Amino acid sequence: MDLLAMSDSELMQLADPIYNELIEASNSRNLDAFTKHMPNELINDEIKQDIEEQWDNVPFLTALSEKKEFLGLLRRKSTIHVLWKQWSEINDTQYLGVLVLKNINGKVKSNGFFIK
Repeated sequence: MDLLAMSDSELMQLADPIYNELIEASNSRNLDAFTKHMPNELINDEIKQDIEEQWDNVPFLTALSEKKEFLGLLRRKSTIHVLWKQWSEINDTQYLGVLVLKNINGKVKSNGFFIK
């Protein structure tokens, strides 16, 4: 699947369910679900510990709202960055949600997920 050749609409149909699963996994602190779409080579004990520390130390990361607003796509050399305006259940602050998609061995993977 050539991500860079896909239309914006096709990319959104692909990205939206992945993003929703990541939000749900973060809220429930479900590490297996959170890493489900990551490439295997990125999943290690250090990454898992980092994710859990973020959940422990950054309260809004486990209280993300279902409310989000699509902002756009950035097409990079080998990745697609999908951008959302994201809210949390614990404050009125708006955050930037970024899902990085990459084709790895013919499968679409999350090569990064950030809430800033």
